[in-house]
Amino acid sequence: MLRSKVLNLFKLCKDLEYVCLLYLFEEVLPLLFFHYPVIFRSSNLENYLPIMRRFAVLFTCWRRRHYDKSTLSLLSDTVHQKMNNKQYFTMKQQMLAAITEKKVEIWHSLLRDSIERHYTTQQIRLHAQLLSVNKLQREFRRHFVPEYQRGTGERDQTLLAGRSAEFIIKKLQLVAKNLHSPKQVSQVKR
Repeated sequence: MLRSKVLNLFKLCKDLEYVCLLYLFEEVLPLLFFHYPVIFRSSNLENYLPIMRRFAVLFTCWRRRHYDKSTLSLLSDTVHQKMNNKQYFTMKQQMLAAITEKKVEIWHSLLRDSIERHYTTQQIRLHAQLLSVNKLQREFRRHFVPEYQRGTGERDQTLLAGRSAEFIIKKLQLVAKNLHSPKQVSQVKR
């Protein structure tokens, strides 16, 4: 909705804020919105793997510890399967959409919700074991927590697109207002 207008307005601008926003809009958001519903569900492994490589780079840059490892693990496993287990790899190519991470994602969300940021690896492992053993809590969640559902109606997406466009315009107006003002970029300590 906005791409051509924004690119015409800023042309070859190299302002740090603009470049970061452009990267976010051109690379990150399409990955997030189209990864699962389009790429994964298309069941085309050859399209899925390059997207996962882009996610691996993104997770590494953003220091998303467990996400970067799981993504790199998936890529490594797939290369290994392609070279050493061709029958399994062929089956994986044909049935990618049948492989779902929904239950794992839900369980991971429940675990993250019940641990503290300062927990050590051992504390997280123990908490995960206790969480998976606790039948009462699982039964409670099964009866009272709404089931995981994905997808929205077309009407909701139009509203979301309009609100997103308004948000983007406001952010870009702020960037445009500060285009030629000098900024000091703080160095991130590692």
